[in-house]
Amino acid sequence: MGRDERAARGAVRGGERVTLQQGARAAGRELPRFSARVLFAEDSVVNQLLLEMVLHKLGCRSQKSGNGGEAVQWYSESIAAATPCAFDLVLMDCHMPGMDGYQATAAIRELERECASPRIPIIAMTAYTTAGERERCLAAGMDDYLSKPFGWPQLAVAMGRWLKPTAA
Repeated sequence: MGRDERAARGAVRGGERVTLQQGARAAGRELPRFSARVLFAEDSVVNQLLLEMVLHKLGCRSQKSGNGGEAVQWYSESIAAATPCAFDLVLMDCHMPGMDGYQATAAIRELERECASPRIPIIAMTAYTTAGERERCLAAGMDDYLSKPFGWPQLAVAMGRWLKPTAA
């Protein structure tokens, strides 16, 4: 197992592995749980591993895509195959090679209009923290914004604005 994969599986504190749930309990917080299916677009393999692990810990099923084009394809297939959409939420990296998150969001919003599909919440994820970046994301049709790097508490709070937590 490589260093990146070890980092995605849990932190080591004082020679002892600490899981996200244990870290949350130690900080006096419980992880919220969501019974949701999350589509995420992220080009970094390390970030993909981390997102998959955290989403699983939050009770979500996830579908990863390495760029915006793949995310649009997954979304398009899900609305063609299911009513309502098979996904409850999208996490969208803004800056990816090929189709970026802004273009992918526009394409998803266009598919929603064409198919008369309900609007799916899209949460932007970006390392760019320049003035106006949040506004640019919202103007592009995204519904929320997370600045990288972010931890599971910030992700859980953002998801909680759009998804109903399940009972413990």
